[in-house]
Amino acid sequence: MLCSSMCLCLGQLVWKLMWDLTPDNNIIYLIGGFGIYFIGGILMIFSYRNGEYSVLQPISSMSYVFATIIAFFILKEPIPPLKITGICLIITGVIFIGRSR
Repeated sequence: MLCSSMCLCLGQLVWKLMWDLTPDNNIIYLIGGFGIYFIGGILMIFSYRNGEYSVLQPISSMSYVFATIIAFFILKEPIPPLKITGICLIITGVIFIGRSR
């Protein structure tokens, strides 16, 4: 599920970069973004098929953490202290849910 969340975030990043960086080759980024997003969707389906929904669904919230980290390092967006607190709470919750299995 973590790989799925990462693929979904990367696919969306490619779509964002498509509009911001290269107005000439949009179709390449569009197809690439859909490809990465598709892989994330397939991984999510396999995860839900083989795992417990009550554990996997909260783990999918890690996509918020991945999106924030990607936005900070690649898009140079600032991370305010309140957002850092939220990220820490998400990570803590995922750890507790993962260990409760």
